[in-house]
Formats: sequence, C-alpha cells, structure tokens
Amino acid sequence: MLPKEAQLMLIDDIVEELTASFIRWANLESLILNCRSLKSLPAGIRQLPKLKILDVDSDNHILLGDDALPLASTEKLVLENLMILSLDGGPMNVTPSFSNLPWLEKLMLMNCKKLIEVHQSIGSLKKLQILKITRCTMLERLPDSICESRPLKVLISWDA
Repeated sequence: MLPKEAQLMLIDDIVEELTASFIRWANLESLILNCRSLKSLPAGIRQLPKLKILDVDSDNHILLGDDALPLASTEKLVLENLMILSLDGGPMNVTPSFSNLPWLEKLMLMNCKKLIEVHQSIGSLKKLQILKITRCTMLERLPDSICESRPLKVLISWDA
C-alpha cells in the first residue's frame, strides 16, 4: 500500500470531469477513479511523472481533456512509469496499443462487455506479469503475440 499522500481515490457516481488541480501533486503514484459517470481526464495527467497505478471505473469512453482522446487510446497516453492499468467498464471494442506503457506489469480489463479484441502490442510488454480479463463476454481471442510476453506469470479470464 502506498502512503496516503501518494494516492488519490475518488468514488462518486455523478462526477463527469476532473479539473487539472490534482496535477499539482507531483508525487502522486496512485490515481483511483471509481466514477461511473466520468467522461474525461485533464490532459495534464501526462504530467504526473511518478504515476504507477491508474484505475478507472467508468461506463463511458474516457476522454483526455482538451485533446478529446479516449483513455482507451493509449497512443497519446504516455505514462512512462505506469505499472498497473485497470479499466472497468466502458464501451471499447478493441484495446488500444500498449506500446507507450513500457513498465506495465499488471493489466486488468473488467466488465468491458463490448470488447472483442486485445491489441497485439500486448506481446511487446516486457514487464507484464499479470493479465486479468473478467466479464468481457464478447472477447473472441487473445493475440498470438501474448506468447511473446515472457514474464507473464498469471493469465486470468473469467466470463461469469
């Protein structure tokens, strides 16, 4: 568990947007957003150099502030130190490329009921140890490149 000053947890069903004010916390390591109505994150999230955990629980495509990029589009979400990414819910059909998340160790995709495909770049994650996919009932298959992820120790898939 991280020290309290290094983490921010927001649990609220009516929050749709976050202001950039939390960007001032340069030591923020863990950002947990359990906000089913959340629609966007400030683009400044990329300015959190120590962020290691990003946990987003939302029913919407999450947009990155002014850039209007879905959070699911990690091509422009470069968080070089991010180690854990958890996406719960949301209407994405295909995961984005994970190539800009080189330190990712744990990826959790939960309740992505429209998810059909996981991007092949998942195999290029040299640090990925845990891949948890739960209740993604439309997922047809994992890419063959997943076999290239040598450090992968745990693969959990559950459709119930």
